[in-house]
Amino acid sequence: KESNEPIWQAFKKASDAVHEAKQKIIEELENQKIENLKKKEILLEKAILINAVMARTPKEWSDKTKQFENLFTEWKKIGPVPKSNKDAVWINFNGNRNDFFSQKKIFFNELNDIRNKNLKLKETLCKQVDELKTSTDWITTSKKIIQIQAEWKKIGPVPDKHNQKIWIKFRSACDY
Repeated sequence: KESNEPIWQAFKKASDAVHEAKQKIIEELENQKIENLKKKEILLEKAILINAVMARTPKEWSDKTKQFENLFTEWKKIGPVPKSNKDAVWINFNGNRNDFFSQKKIFFNELNDIRNKNLKLKETLCKQVDELKTSTDWITTSKKIIQIQAEWKKIGPVPDKHNQKIWIKFRSACDY
C-alpha cells in the first residue's frame, strides 16, 4: 500500500505526457486539414473560373480539359479536410467538373452533327458531278462543275474518318 501512491503518480505522469503528445498531433492534423481545405477551395475557385467562359473551338476544349485534369490531379494530392467541410467542397468541385464535361459532350455532339450534315451535302455534290462527268456538252458541264466546286468550298468540314475518302471521290469525278 505504501508504494501504491508513487506508482500511481508515475503512471499518471506518463499518461499525461502521452495524452499531451497525442493532443499536439491531433491539433497539428486539424490545422493541416484546415490548410488542405483552403487549398481545395482555391482549386474550386479555379474550376469555377475555367467553367465561367465557354469554349468555342475544339482546341479551347482541349486546353480546358487539360486544365481540369491538372486541377483534379492536384486535388487528389491534397490530403483530407475537416469532416464538416468534406462533402460540401467535394460536391462543389465535382459539380463544376461534371458541368464542364457535360458542356464539352454537348459541344462535340453538335459539332459531329454538323460534320455529318456536311458529309451528306458533299455526297450529294459527288453524285451531281458523277452525273455530269459523262456529258459531252463541255462548256455547260464545265460551268456546272465549277459551280459545284464553289459550293463544295462553302461547305464546312466532314468527320475526319470520311474526309480523305469523300475528297478523293469528288476530285476524281471532277478530273474525269
